[in-house]
Amino acid sequence: MALEQEEKKKLQKGIAELYDESSGMWEDIWGDHMHHGFYDLHSTVSVSDHRAAQIRMIEEALRFANISRERSKWPKSIVDVGCGIGGSSRYLAKKYGATSVGITLSPVQAQRANDLAAAQELAHKVSFQVADALEQPFPDGQFDLVWSMESGEHMPEKAKFVGELARVAAPGGTIIIVTWCHRDLGPDEESLQPWEQKLLKRICDAYYLPTWCSTADYVRLLKSLSLQDIKSADWSPYVAPFWPAVIRSALTWKGLTSLLRTEDDIYFSIDLLSINCGSLNNFSIYNGRNWTGDMNFLSQSHNNVNSVAAPALALNSPTHSLSPQAHTSFASSSILIFKQNL
Repeated sequence: MALEQEEKKKLQKGIAELYDESSGMWEDIWGDHMHHGFYDLHSTVSVSDHRAAQIRMIEEALRFANISRERSKWPKSIVDVGCGIGGSSRYLAKKYGATSVGITLSPVQAQRANDLAAAQELAHKVSFQVADALEQPFPDGQFDLVWSMESGEHMPEKAKFVGELARVAAPGGTIIIVTWCHRDLGPDEESLQPWEQKLLKRICDAYYLPTWCSTADYVRLLKSLSLQDIKSADWSPYVAPFWPAVIRSALTWKGLTSLLRTEDDIYFSIDLLSINCGSLNNFSIYNGRNWTGDMNFLSQSHNNVNSVAAPALALNSPTHSLSPQAHTSFASSSILIFKQNL
């Protein structure tokens, strides 16, 4: 138990330092929304379109979650778990006239988020603090809308994470999670393939991620809590342009000098570019009473090529680039939307 607590503290320290160092760079290039964008099918987008797509991502999630357009039914209190520099919190507070609280492990993010709220004259509505998502400093049933946009992958205890989100949700409140997962296992599989595990470990080591779980694992957790209104949809085609845009921004001089702090970062970033250029992600959205599905994000399975050897090339030979045909899908980014019981 003491060892587990020590590992948790080490992980949280690494996460805080990562975002202390990188959030300013992200804001300079991408603005204050640190998540995927949502795009029209087969659209050709310019760099300026991507920030609008990130706003649309929020709107599409709210629409899919059936957040009422009727003013009397708007959420009045919101918590943003893993808030970054507060882009979602401020947007939602302005949209609904709600109060919003954001939590993050990064003191730099919390301070910047509060500064931006003050600059936008929202300090009376929105606040940010350093807090642990697994031990949130809020009473039971406080929030009408619980929002976690791409922070769940950092949580070492997924059951506790989901349990805390459900605990702070008001009866009938909506909970929205966006998080990275590994692919669901096949009926005859007990674990991911060794090369998949090795590649995920590289990502975990670089970005302070604990062991990944699958979307199916999350669904089982949600069902165990008897949460309501779980439903799903495939948004893969709508988010596909985002990662190429991130890669292009990272390859600018400003992006490279901000992102790459050590020689190891350089090699890892080349690996990560190979992974993303190879389209190794899925994207899922869940909302409602009964879970119904999963979807591919930037994902094409190409089994006609040596897909097991290719990741080893990405790991060990950073001077080589990989084609999409060299990969199979093994990672996912999932959206889960559901409601607390009345």
